[in-house]
Amino acid sequence: MFKKRLAREGSGKRGGYRVIIGYKKPNTERVVFLYAFAKNIRANISDKEKEALCLVTEAFASTTDAQVGLLLQEGSIVEVQQYE
Repeated sequence: MFKKRLAREGSGKRGGYRVIIGYKKPNTERVVFLYAFAKNIRANISDKEKEALCLVTEAFASTTDAQVGLLLQEGSIVEVQQYE
């Protein structure tokens, strides 16, 4: 799990957002966007939130492609496509 800072249009990274992302090596093909928040709303996540997000990361890292497909079909998760 790691934290990525994203710039807000017109104000840079300092006034932007934080996104919590999870993945498990060696399966780096499945990256999970766990949580995002504006830095001006809150500074960080709590230790309890971090523990919970670690559990979610572990769960997604151990799911099969078929299980992910079912979650996508029922709308429980959304796949973000990379556009170039």
